[in-house]
Amino acid sequence: MVAELRRAWVLGFVLAASPCLAAATEPAGSQETAAPTDGAAHDAGLRAYERGDFREAMVQFERAYASGEAPADLYGWAQAARNAAQYSVAIALYRRFIDLGMEGDSRTAAESNIARCEEQLAAAEPEPEASPTVSPIISAPRPITHADPVDQPRPHRREQRPDPLAVILLSTGGAATIAGAVIVGVGEVRRSTQGGTTEYREFDNLDGQIDRLHIAGGVALGVGVALATAGIVRLVLRRKRRGAAKASTRPVGRWAWR
Repeated sequence: MVAELRRAWVLGFVLAASPCLAAATEPAGSQETAAPTDGAAHDAGLRAYERGDFREAMVQFERAYASGEAPADLYGWAQAARNAAQYSVAIALYRRFIDLGMEGDSRTAAESNIARCEEQLAAAEPEPEASPTVSPIISAPRPITHADPVDQPRPHRREQRPDPLAVILLSTGGAATIAGAVIVGVGEVRRSTQGGTTEYREFDNLDGQIDRLHIAGGVALGVGVALATAGIVRLVLRRKRRGAAKASTRPVGRWAWR
């Protein structure tokens, strides 16, 4: 039973990621986002299906489908109805599933299950009374332009904030680099002034000032470049760690159910 549930669940994912759904008629940028499904009802339906409580699974999948009209929930509803011996209800749900535009394996599996239900009805076995909680689908299906994989919950995307230390290093390094360039520039201005001096004492005094300005400017430039480099390296390493963390949280397997 668990194996059947899992095989049927990937069929829900297959139809959600099917090319016929991804190739919507609307141009890119104008597609509507698929309505979110009731995750609690969906999970409750899976648990009920796994323990063999198919009537409860029908109720939960019906509730999940009503909240978001996800094809996987409609298929799960049909599967639960078939296993609960509600063959007429299951046939109606499978046909509604096919009418959503399913193709390939998804359509083949639904048609095969319709044939199974019709064989059961033809065998003239008394069909249990339909659950009063199952109501016919009366709302028109809205176009499905995009469907996210539903095999696993999507992780919460945290806000990406810059590394404060890296920002401090970059800003301090940039400021020190600018200051060093200014100091060196002042030294060059003094050198041009020195060229027009005729007195030896003033010439010697300016020469000492120019040397000190060049030394101070060079130190400021070196410190600024070092700090800015450290900030850039820290940002690069942080981005690599984030990329590795994202890769480790991606789903590596798919449930499938038929």
